[in-house]
Amino acid sequence: LELLLRERADKEKILPVPLELSVVYEDEDILVVNKPANMPVHPCFLYESIWCLTGFVVLHILSKKKQYKGQIALGYCLWYGVGRVIIEGLRTDSLYLWGTSIRVSQALSLLLVISSVTVLAVMEVRRKKKLENATYENIFGEVEETTITEISSSENAEEETPDA
Repeated sequence: LELLLRERADKEKILPVPLELSVVYEDEDILVVNKPANMPVHPCFLYESIWCLTGFVVLHILSKKKQYKGQIALGYCLWYGVGRVIIEGLRTDSLYLWGTSIRVSQALSLLLVISSVTVLAVMEVRRKKKLENATYENIFGEVEETTITEISSSENAEEETPDA
């Protein structure tokens, strides 16, 4: 088994290192290798925990300014989906779609992101349209207009009246 790393042009050159990996099991769908314990890998669980904690804080702040029911839930779906697409790309044990290099988790997360953005956009358009077409009715009936000076003068008159 040979593992090649792609180099980025803007970074220092990373030299490929031969990795001794023994194949435990292999068929046309699955390859299981015995990875040494000291081989460095990304701490994906840590990345995901930090991402979700940051998302909680952001969504909590935004929850105070929500415009309609479901907005925060859709925001969570969007946030989690974006994080999952990114973090899943770092994993080494992903499940791939049949014979492709597309990871199942990334495909589902991308679908979640697209649907969340779509529903958020539709809900925002509906909210704005509802505000434009809103009519306001006077539920209090006829209200007398009273000035502040009239109110303060009537309060002063009540204070000056002696109790019997």
